[in-house]
Amino acid sequence: MKQATTIDLLERRWDGASAQRGAEASWLCGLREEAWAQFNQAGIPTTRHENWRATNIAPVFRRDYETAAIDALPCGRVHEELARLDLLGGTTVVFIDGRFAPECSSSMPEGIELLSGANALEADGLDRKLGQTALGIGFPFSALNSALFSDLLWLRVRSGVVATEPVTILHVTTASADLGRFSHPRTLLEIESGAKAAIAEYYLSLHDDDAVECTNAVTEVLLGRAAELQHLRSVLSGGFHFGRLAVDQAAESNYNNVSLTLSGKLVRNDLSCGLYGEGAHGELNGLVMVRDDQLVDNHTWIEHAQPECTSHELYKAILDDQARVVFNGRIHVHPGAQKTDAVQANRNLLLSGDAIVNTNPQLEIYADDVKCTHGATVGQLDEQAQFYLQARGLSRDQARALLVSAFAKEVLDHLPIKRLSDWASTKVDQWLARSASAIER
Repeated sequence: MKQATTIDLLERRWDGASAQRGAEASWLCGLREEAWAQFNQAGIPTTRHENWRATNIAPVFRRDYETAAIDALPCGRVHEELARLDLLGGTTVVFIDGRFAPECSSSMPEGIELLSGANALEADGLDRKLGQTALGIGFPFSALNSALFSDLLWLRVRSGVVATEPVTILHVTTASADLGRFSHPRTLLEIESGAKAAIAEYYLSLHDDDAVECTNAVTEVLLGRAAELQHLRSVLSGGFHFGRLAVDQAAESNYNNVSLTLSGKLVRNDLSCGLYGEGAHGELNGLVMVRDDQLVDNHTWIEHAQPECTSHELYKAILDDQARVVFNGRIHVHPGAQKTDAVQANRNLLLSGDAIVNTNPQLEIYADDVKCTHGATVGQLDEQAQFYLQARGLSRDQARALLVSAFAKEVLDHLPIKRLSDWASTKVDQWLARSASAIER
């Protein structure tokens, strides 16, 4: 069976990297060994596992992949794709098949430090940071990434630095019809005390429609005291995608995330935000727009571990054709986390009678002086609102398109960086323009 072939591939990759592990620092070898043991103990999740019961990932492991990185970096093709996606300009960091591509990247502005490869893995203090938030029982693909990643991006914004322009991180996957790719990008974002920054992560594909790819990405975010980060994470690839985002917030820090998923055969996003310092504020916002038979599964966790912390969460989805979306959001208020203020909302818009949404908002509260709310809705376009717009001169198709666009762009209002919000709004408009059913049905 091809599933066995894929698992054998991962095992061969692990065995083949034994010499490399022998040359790595002892703490990193220990991290990889622990992660590989976690992955083997957990195994590939099935629908019998509670956190995966609505998402069947068996098709991912019925394919053949290659994990080796390419020899020549296709920087010309990368820049063509960036131009097509309107992502050229500014400070850009490019990774191709999980490997840093300095030829395709730009230099960092003053106050922002970029470490990769051996420079990152041998840097002082990495052993106290890498893997501290992303590893854990229940995240088998995060463990697989920790065991097999070949390169690391460590982006550090120094204390007190206020970055004036966003940093763009591009994770590009190459593949062909004959040779699929299974890559493991690893990113560590550290915003030191009092620093402010905006970072945009994009996951792209450079291949034909019949090519096969699987990206298994992990991003860890460490926010120091009173640090602020505006963080856009966008999945634009056409294959399979497993993404793990783990955030650790110190006191009085402010984290704002927008997760934008517009493509992919099967996408699973696991996002956790830990409010581990008093007075921290975290926001998780997400927008999913899917059609055909696409499947997107968003699982979020917000940990209120200290008093006086606030969190706001808004996830929206627009579904057409036979698409499926899963949302599972959990807010956990720890004992002693008094004065917690947490809001969670999940709203879903169906453009087709064949689309399916599985939503499961959760609150788990162990403190008594808190303010927590959550809710979920699934529905179609409001006929009264559509009639109101038509009565004022819009055609039926124009009215429907305007309502769908307004529904989507509420999430994008949480991107305060104009360059990022304008880009995301354009992508939403392009998705709507390509969706005949969103306008014509």
